[in-house]
Amino acid sequence: MPGLSKLYCRDFTIRPAIIAFAFGLLVAAVIGWGAPTSSPDPSVDLSFEIEMSKRVPPVALAFSALAALVVWWRYRTVKQILMEGAIVTGVVQQLHRHGTRTNNEEYATVRPVYSYSYWVTVLYTIGGGEQKVRLKLPHSGFTYGLTEGGEVELSVLESKPRKPLIRIVYLGRW
Repeated sequence: MPGLSKLYCRDFTIRPAIIAFAFGLLVAAVIGWGAPTSSPDPSVDLSFEIEMSKRVPPVALAFSALAALVVWWRYRTVKQILMEGAIVTGVVQQLHRHGTRTNNEEYATVRPVYSYSYWVTVLYTIGGGEQKVRLKLPHSGFTYGLTEGGEVELSVLESKPRKPLIRIVYLGRW
């Protein structure tokens, strides 16, 4: 079973939830510690800053608690699918790479810079029914040895047949 550090790199729900958890803690700590509790000069009105220093840290901590719940829920779900799910063989129908230009065309000096996202479409059979899903990959499909028309092992819960996990992504060496 992969740990949180591996899931941080491989799962698209856990990564933003961990970032949100850390951000909420950071905001609560910085505002709670750094905000003024009273005005050093009576002629300066710091009522807004003082009021926000009382209200923002509890909201940020609640935000962090919610993010921690999301991490816990997703970790439990991934663990359940990998440990209790049926192992089925699927067929890779399509590997897709989507590029997004990250620098502005007007101000680009040398060449365009792109950010890529990778997708795989898999066809598999579970419970007598055929399922077709499109899954996002953390890296190129070729990193995991996926090829169009090739086979791939999936972990699938009978209760959630449309939510498979690609075993090589979660349990492989990458």
